[in-house]
Amino acid sequence: MLHILWLALKFIGILLAAALALLLLAAALVLFCPLAYRVKVQKDAQWQVWGKASWLFGLVSVTVCKEPSGIQKAIRICGVRVSSWKKLFRRKRRPRKKAASAEDAPEKKEFRENAKAAEASGKEKESFSSEEPVGKETSGISPEESAHKETLPKETKKEPSASQAVDAPPRESLIRRLWTRITEKCRGIRDAFLGFINAVRSACKKISLWKTFLGDTRTGAAMQLTWAQAIRLLRHAGPQKCKGHVNLGFDDPAATGQALAALGAAYPLHRGRIAVNPVWDRAVLEGEVFVKGRVFGIILLHMAGILYFDKDVKYAVNWFRGQES
Repeated sequence: MLHILWLALKFIGILLAAALALLLLAAALVLFCPLAYRVKVQKDAQWQVWGKASWLFGLVSVTVCKEPSGIQKAIRICGVRVSSWKKLFRRKRRPRKKAASAEDAPEKKEFRENAKAAEASGKEKESFSSEEPVGKETSGISPEESAHKETLPKETKKEPSASQAVDAPPRESLIRRLWTRITEKCRGIRDAFLGFINAVRSACKKISLWKTFLGDTRTGAAMQLTWAQAIRLLRHAGPQKCKGHVNLGFDDPAATGQALAALGAAYPLHRGRIAVNPVWDRAVLEGEVFVKGRVFGIILLHMAGILYFDKDVKYAVNWFRGQES
């Protein structure tokens, strides 16, 4: 007996260990396997955009392509499209459906024969009922009753008598109607003025609350930490490789110079890997740019943990929740 109990506990322990190992493997894949992306933008006569995101070293990938004909999407698992996987499973189920339909064939034939017999009997009943004499409903009324109904006088509308006209309420005078209109307009103006005053007071209260909130040291620390983590995220998830060439030009040469100055200010992002060829005599925008990067889940989890456990960030979040409620 103890031996059987020991074997059962051993089997349960093996199952739990296997489930735990699978969970740890899935967590490791999510956290340490990067999500890679590639984007290619091309502009000649029309815009063409191609993007691809892959995970597990390309085993799972999503491709989106925008062309003049439209947007095309494709999801692949192990290099095979999801639609192909669905077709494989559907082909296995088709023989079962055919076998079931072959078994139900004699039952369907019997049902059709019974339906035809019921229709034939219904037609016979209808033909028999059509031969019956018509006028049973009118036969119940005698000619004397119909003549008596015709001789009855029609009801006439009663006109109000003089006493009823005297009892009707008198109409309001012109002065009273003008007075009621003036009082209603004055009340409307008063209500609008009071609503405006209340709106100004509530706006002043909100402004004072925001001033105190933004002037607090804890709010400043939370904003600094959030900004630092956002810059860290951009550096991590930003493009690791980029290359391409662009022909850029405007109708006004001054505008072309300003665009080149802006691209020069963004040099730390592209680091001269995108060659910009200025065109001074006409407006043009054409070229090709390729961008590649990756994102690790462990880095995102680390940044989220820093923001979640920070006291200053919690204070700012609770303040916002109090304002919304």
